[in-house]
Amino acid sequence: MIETDPKLVRIHHLDLLEYFSDSEERLISQLDWLLDRTGNVREGRYWVYYSTSRWASELHLSPSTVQRTIAHLIRIGVLISRNYNHHAYDRTRWLTINYDRLGEMGIRARHFCENDRARKAHILVEQWEEEQEKQNVAPRHYGKDSFFYQLPKEVQAMMLAH
Repeated sequence: MIETDPKLVRIHHLDLLEYFSDSEERLISQLDWLLDRTGNVREGRYWVYYSTSRWASELHLSPSTVQRTIAHLIRIGVLISRNYNHHAYDRTRWLTINYDRLGEMGIRARHFCENDRARKAHILVEQWEEEQEKQNVAPRHYGKDSFFYQLPKEVQAMMLAH
């Protein structure tokens, strides 16, 4: 279900309500939607960095509820949290979803599996391009599929599986 508001879009994966509380479902659904639109890649994953107050505003929850919800989801392994901030005083959390953990819990939502596979393939391509750039290797363009065949085999397999 998609809920629209002039200032924001909220996505609800109602199938998650079987496994999680309302606030947890809201956070996971919104984070999944945001991860599809972010360009923040670290450690081979996409990340979203929001302050507690921003999450509270977007999810229409109190800041303390957001903190408890995030802490619980991290504790059970559904969310992964890191600190990639440049300044020690910046305590903004970087969050991503552990899609493997959702699968272990029996959550086989089609959109999660497809999005995760596409993300992984995209991340592997980005990492490969960064490595080529570091090594000053110019891409060869000998035909329509030449770039594809320059990719490592595991990246090719991920792209073909998608």
